[in-house]
Amino acid sequence: MMGTLNELTIAYDEKKIIGLLSGTGGASDLFLGILENMEKSTDNVFSSENPLVLVEKIIDVLDSL
Repeated sequence: MMGTLNELTIAYDEKKIIGLLSGTGGASDLFLGILENMEKSTDNVFSSENPLVLVEKIIDVLDSL
């Protein structure tokens, strides 16, 4: 889990679009809460329990760039 959190923080710091598959019980379920507790922006972080919904959200963001 520590490796995943490290990768997520690097991607976040580099302002990459991050997709989190929630409900897995791993780092993805914790990351949004960590950002919110630190009062960090979550504008580039997207989460869903449904993989198809998550991919659609990310595609919509990429299409708008």
